[in-house]
Amino acid sequence: MVEIEGLDDLERELARLAAEVSQDTLAHYGQRQMTGKVERRAKQLCPVGESRPGYTGGRLRNSLTTQVVRSFEGVEIRTGSNVEYAPFVEYGTGRRGSASGVEPPADYHYGPKPGMTARPYLRPAWDEEQENVLSGLADDLRHFIDRVARGTSQWDATVYQISHGGE
Repeated sequence: MVEIEGLDDLERELARLAAEVSQDTLAHYGQRQMTGKVERRAKQLCPVGESRPGYTGGRLRNSLTTQVVRSFEGVEIRTGSNVEYAPFVEYGTGRRGSASGVEPPADYHYGPKPGMTARPYLRPAWDEEQENVLSGLADDLRHFIDRVARGTSQWDATVYQISHGGE
């Protein structure tokens, strides 16, 4: 018979670790990575209109935010806009939009008019930054798990400093 010393301690520590790494932990670090990478890149790519001399738009770009959405299935982290014309810029409209080659959601309808060409900014931002977000999230979680394993996790203080700038 094989006897393993410390197995009870290991099980206790793993249970403690599982309790510490909650959906809130994942949501916090995921939102931080998405805001720092995808949202920033989408703002760089977002077209800004000039409707008249001396006026520069920017409403769409300034509306881009990253939010944590909780549901019964879990947590989603979304970068997007609440501006009503955001999908029209991303996917285009009418025949020009349809010919743009951008894959719209299943419920998106282009319409019969000439419309406008798609000027995507969200999907390209995600495509460019996806690997960076995932590796950054893995690094953040690895550091968090190391702190928890050493018993030095200051989760509440860490969240407060990051979310509120340490004020």
